[in-house]
Amino acid sequence: MKRSVRLVATLIVSALALTYILLKIDIHRTAEILRSADPGWVALSASLLFVMVFPMAWRWKLLLRARGIREGVPWLTRAYLVGYAVGQVLPTSVG
Repeated sequence: MKRSVRLVATLIVSALALTYILLKIDIHRTAEILRSADPGWVALSASLLFVMVFPMAWRWKLLLRARGIREGVPWLTRAYLVGYAVGQVLPTSVG
């Protein structure tokens, strides 16, 4: 039961966040910018993001293990990606 409640809560919060973002941006202008972007550069930047996240997550795994906390690299990678996404939305004085 607890897991299903957590899943539903996660989906609700994600839907609310996505709705908020979509209401704040000009979708047509965003689509225009994305269409004009070079796919090669977009793919390169996305791959560099993922290539750099894995070593940082592994480093946190080692640091946490030294403190007796056992977390896996997949969870830490997800935490890094969520942190990056939130950092793009929050003002710098908050994040």
